[in-house]
Amino acid sequence: MKISVDEVARIQALAHVQRSNGASTNGNGTDGVGNGHTPAASVEISARSQEIQQIKKIISILPEERNDLVASLSQRVKSGSYHVSGSDIADLMMRRAIADRVR
Repeated sequence: MKISVDEVARIQALAHVQRSNGASTNGNGTDGVGNGHTPAASVEISARSQEIQQIKKIISILPEERNDLVASLSQRVKSGSYHVSGSDIADLMMRRAIADRVR
């Protein structure tokens, strides 16, 4: 996204107005409410975005390793009962490559 010089000047002017509105007056003895200025932009977080934020928060709480699964697989490898076919490995490699491209 390119930001023009005019856009930068508009943002700077808005920032100046907001700074002066943050004080008790905006320079003309009024509190800045109802002075005809409209905000340059507003931000609304969609429900989907809020859901994603909640999921990220939950995931951050989860442990990095699933010790129960690691122990089970480790035991199966040691006993020789863990076998994975070459086609399963290839399938998982392709799925991972596709998932990485999508992300």
